Amino acid sequence: MTDQSVSILCGTCRVAVEGPTEPQDESAYSCPFCGNSDNFKNVMASVKAFTEEQMSRSFDKMARDKFRGSIVQVSSKPAPKRFHPFITDLKL
Repeated sequence: MTDQSVSILCGTCRVAVEGPTEPQDESAYSCPFCGNSDNFKNVMASVKAFTEEQMSRSFDKMARDKFRGSIVQVSSKPAPKRFHPFITDLKL
């Protein structure tokens, strides 16, 4: 397994957010471009929801591609695309 560093981005303008390097739950993080801000706990909740959505979409695509043309059919609905105030640049 490789270590991968990711940035936390503003969900609106996709600019890296700024905040303390050793945050507490109530530490403030904000976008230097648009001013979107929240505390660390809420930022991490948004990032988690975004990452779970991305992973679900990635898995669905992989399953569909893997079984394309076989007798196995993948019939799941893709995760609904939602707005997340904070996201990551994680590449799946």
